Amino acid sequence: MLKKQLEDSLRRLYLLYKAEGFTSNFPKALILNCVADFCSLDFKNQIAQQLVSVISPLGSVNYYIQPTDLPDDLDDTVCTYQALFKTHKSLIDGKLAASL
Repeated sequence: MLKKQLEDSLRRLYLLYKAEGFTSNFPKALILNCVADFCSLDFKNQIAQQLVSVISPLGSVNYYIQPTDLPDDLDDTVCTYQALFKTHKSLIDGKLAASL
């Protein structure tokens, strides 16, 4: 019961995040990390695919969803890879991750 309540809360948080038009990858990575052990696969897949799509050719992740002149962030990169490693190891390019 508690897992279901937590999943519902995180889904609402994610929907609010999207509805408000936030432009950061960081909350997505944190939410995926939180739901890794108990949420439905479709919810995890949705977030994981979005995170994979923002990994740069160098393997790093920027704080912002849209390309900017700002350099990629180490904390966003690490959180993204950690969440993907916990939930979708097959989506991580090992050579790319090793190059970081």
